[in-house]
Amino acid sequence: MKLPNHTQVLFAALLSAAVSTTADAQKLYKWVDAQGNISYQDSPPPENAKLLDEKQVGRTGGSEADAPANGDPIKVYTVANCALCAQSVLLMIKMGVPHVELPLNEDRAAQSLILEKTSSLIAPTIMIGETILQAPSDDELSEAITAAGYTVKE
Repeated sequence: MKLPNHTQVLFAALLSAAVSTTADAQKLYKWVDAQGNISYQDSPPPENAKLLDEKQVGRTGGSEADAPANGDPIKVYTVANCALCAQSVLLMIKMGVPHVELPLNEDRAAQSLILEKTSSLIAPTIMIGETILQAPSDDELSEAITAAGYTVKE
């Protein structure tokens, strides 16, 4: 899916805000203001804005019992304004697999771990057990998730 650059940035920001590492669901609102600007917020729109959509969001992907034998959620190391990061997280949401999004920008320990295992810092870096993917295509990510034994939505 190729999006205009400003849409990619907005989409990445939306997913970063929407995908939570807790099991609690939140509401996400999409609304348009009087100037025609579309906003995505976790609070209701102001009275002078038109609500376009309202969704429950939060950590998705079933229970820990749906994970492979080790029970670990997939770790997704992301950076801000990364369209491929957002695309990977969205795919995992659609597949219904347990995952946790971890910011890479300021986490020196995560950076060191990734450099130790891969010799390069690329976002997203996705750890599925011992398997490490960097900037995978949707097909590569889907195959790795299935190969790891996760139960996925059809």
